[in-house]
Amino acid sequence: MEVLRSQHHIGDFRGRFRALGAAFAAAFAVLGLRLWQLQVVQGEQYSSLSAQNSLKEREIPAPRGIVYDATGNHLAEVRPAFDVVLTPSEALPEGAEPELGPTGLARKLPIDVLAQRLGGLLSLPAEEIVQRWGLARGGSRYRPMVVRGDVSPEELARVEARRAFLPGVEVRVTSRRYYPHGGLFCHLIGYLREVRSDELEKLRARFQGTPFGEDHYQIGDLIGKWGIEGAFEKELKGRDGAYHVLVDAMGREVGRSLEGTPGSDYVESLRHLLLGNNRHEVPGADLHLTVRLELQRLAMDLMGDESGAVVVLEVHTGRVLALVNAPTFDPQIFAGRLPPDLWKKLSTDPAHPLADKALQGIYPPGSTFKMVVAAAGLADGAVSPETTFHCNGFFKLGKRRFRCWKWKTGGHGAVDLHSAIVGSCDVYFYQLGRILGFDRVAHYARGLGLGGPSGIGINSERGGLLPDSAWKERTGRGRWQVGDTISAVIGQGYTTATPMQMAVMTAAIANGGKVYRPYVVEYALDAHGEEIYRAHPFPVTRADVSERHLALIREAMLGVVEEAGGTAKRSRIPGFPYAGKTGTAQVVAQGKGGLSSSAPKRLQDHAWFVAFAPYEDPEIAISVLVENGAHGSTAAAPIARALVEHYYRDRIAEARTARAGAAAAEDADGPSDGVGD
Repeated sequence: MEVLRSQHHIGDFRGRFRALGAAFAAAFAVLGLRLWQLQVVQGEQYSSLSAQNSLKEREIPAPRGIVYDATGNHLAEVRPAFDVVLTPSEALPEGAEPELGPTGLARKLPIDVLAQRLGGLLSLPAEEIVQRWGLARGGSRYRPMVVRGDVSPEELARVEARRAFLPGVEVRVTSRRYYPHGGLFCHLIGYLREVRSDELEKLRARFQGTPFGEDHYQIGDLIGKWGIEGAFEKELKGRDGAYHVLVDAMGREVGRSLEGTPGSDYVESLRHLLLGNNRHEVPGADLHLTVRLELQRLAMDLMGDESGAVVVLEVHTGRVLALVNAPTFDPQIFAGRLPPDLWKKLSTDPAHPLADKALQGIYPPGSTFKMVVAAAGLADGAVSPETTFHCNGFFKLGKRRFRCWKWKTGGHGAVDLHSAIVGSCDVYFYQLGRILGFDRVAHYARGLGLGGPSGIGINSERGGLLPDSAWKERTGRGRWQVGDTISAVIGQGYTTATPMQMAVMTAAIANGGKVYRPYVVEYALDAHGEEIYRAHPFPVTRADVSERHLALIREAMLGVVEEAGGTAKRSRIPGFPYAGKTGTAQVVAQGKGGLSSSAPKRLQDHAWFVAFAPYEDPEIAISVLVENGAHGSTAAAPIARALVEHYYRDRIAEARTARAGAAAAEDADGPSDGVGD
């Protein structure tokens, strides 16, 4: 104890304490200087880097607009779904070394490694994921790309279980298109498909510099490709929103930039909110169509197993009430990966379910074209209503004989314009066509809406063919011959039309000569309920035929249904007169004996029927085509009759009640004594 208290040893310890204190002071000075450098000198730089590392953008997919029929029924809507997405910037190029996090798990993986892991969970080829990642990097590297949309519950569970080993991969809650009526409206409404790589550059260029931005579409996004979905893609798509989240080193979310959720975990996120980096999603606009669900369903049911089309439209507006194509397909199958075997089945089906027969199918119009020829003859002064030709079943031109459909029974005898339409006499129109020449017929046909697309604006509508002498020479087919006219005036030969064109033509005859552009979208409302689009009746042209002459055509069409010699007399509706015209269009050349009824169905004639109703004050026009249906009177006319009966069921019921009441009153009064005023 004495030694420790010696003055010598106490001095030694004081020196050591001073040295130790100086060392601590120096260390704290260095730390203080470094802290000052980091906090003050480089604070802004590191704050920015920290924000970039800890804040991630999450998309809020905008729901697609709903499509309604004319009475408010949903024709296309949305349902909840899950997408597996990958942010391109969160994956490394092929062959790169993984970036490890503090726990030893990878924060970033090379895309080839990540694709192998993810492809196995989603049954996707790894090469496809790598390719999609490469394309997505060409746009916004920070916008998630869809690896697989609308995953099944099993796929979702597999991905979630392996999330820790899939850096950059997220499961996003979204919505998917749903068609509650299956294929009933598949050709009209259309379908969605994933954006293809060859489309992406065009879409980026299209939206560059717009409020939507060049990354409005990304690989894996869905885009309308047919029907209304394609024609009104801009209105239906909407605009995706986004919010920012605070994530930890493993990418797990620990905070969101949402209003009303204060707390220390949200400080950085709220800073981004205040800076305006959040975007609210804007749902797509809702479309209200002109078509009616119950009429569409009835028309489809009436087609049964047949292939063809039905068009119903209003004669004074062009508003389409039904647009049916048969057979149909399920539009839902195009939203994801389409199995090759299913695509082969659809594309090779002889009934062509993928084809829009109403707008793209071009067929010889057959005898439904005879009203056009009759109108041309009257307007041009070639014939009068009383002009008569004799039909013995044949028309001789040089050494050739052209048959009338009634050739086996000796023809129609003496026929005027009215009886020629009622009985569909071919010989009458052979004679009239020879007098007119087909160039004049073509002129009047164009005025009735034939020879070009109707203008409905969907599905790359085709316009059929209205030939004339200039067309034949221009296409290298030589000079127009009288024989060409003989075939053309009965709707055969080069003459073709679509079911939509025939409906437009029939409507023009019914309304006094106005050709209206048909339309299927009545109006559109944005997410705030504001009207952003409304269609209006648009008369395209007017027939160069007087109302007096069109009235004669309408009267003859009434006779087709109402008179004993009418070709559609079996489709008459007692007490409710309507007008129509049957047609039969040859598919193959027929021999002297005609086509046998036992011939294969694919060789049978196409069956047509066009109609308007009611006869007095017409409101609707109908066009029915049954492919290989053999006869318009038996295959197509009954369909039109059933549609008229349904559409006017209340009026027909009233007429029948009134008729029954009148009959009862007559029976009660007893027989008349024949004495009048």
